[in-house]
Amino acid sequence: MKTTITFQSTPTYTTSFTQRMIGISILILMYTNIAICQDIPMAKAARMMTSSRIEVTGATTSDCMWLMTNPTCSSEYNNGWDGTKILGPLCNLQIYSKENDGNIYQVNTTNDINGMQIWMRTAADSVYTIKFTNEYLSLSYSNLYLFDIENKTITDVTATGSTYTFIAKSNAVDKCRFVVFTSMTSYYVAVSLATNVSSINSDIKVYATENSMIVSNQSDKKLDIQLISMSGQLVGSYSAGEQETKTINTALPAGLYIARVMTDGKLAKTEKLIFK
Repeated sequence: MKTTITFQSTPTYTTSFTQRMIGISILILMYTNIAICQDIPMAKAARMMTSSRIEVTGATTSDCMWLMTNPTCSSEYNNGWDGTKILGPLCNLQIYSKENDGNIYQVNTTNDINGMQIWMRTAADSVYTIKFTNEYLSLSYSNLYLFDIENKTITDVTATGSTYTFIAKSNAVDKCRFVVFTSMTSYYVAVSLATNVSSINSDIKVYATENSMIVSNQSDKKLDIQLISMSGQLVGSYSAGEQETKTINTALPAGLYIARVMTDGKLAKTEKLIFK
């Protein structure tokens, strides 16, 4: 059963996450600013769990989210574990994750957070700091890294209390800004897939619009296109003929993907695509 309560936006806590799980049936978040309604995960078990509280703070506002790991959960909505995010006014700072079911989450519990995308909506501030508070991380992962898509930098946030400061455009619309990786191997795979070769094969153009991929092939070769998630998984395969322009409805969840374009079995182009 889902439970909806009313709370406000900047949380305060006096106990650790695991302590809050013991002997309670609802995780209650205490807030101090703007009142909004939010689904809160039920406390299913009193045991140690890997969790990361991710708080983003500007000069005048803040918001937070949680990534939790449970081997019995999936990337879909897990009743009793996940808490969906109800966005406030456009002027409010927001941080959340998106999943395959199309929902946006303030509390996201999956069996593996590797490749998890973190979305943001900025407020009036332009400088922000993200802080990771990790509990029992070593039970599930050796390391934790934060990849900034815009700045193309990666930061080790394994140690609890790790921070990363960045600049963002004020009052910007929602966008996928970060990806969480649990190993440098996964990061290197994603970066190698994302290496753009736009200077080569300029007759081939691939770009995204909403949830569709536009392929413009002005070459005399057939194209094979692979869409790959930031965790390195193949999520779609498509093709385009010679001298063909086509729109492909991918039906994929919103987020960041890599398009790998092949001609004659060889890599011709890669492009980063953001579906909304």
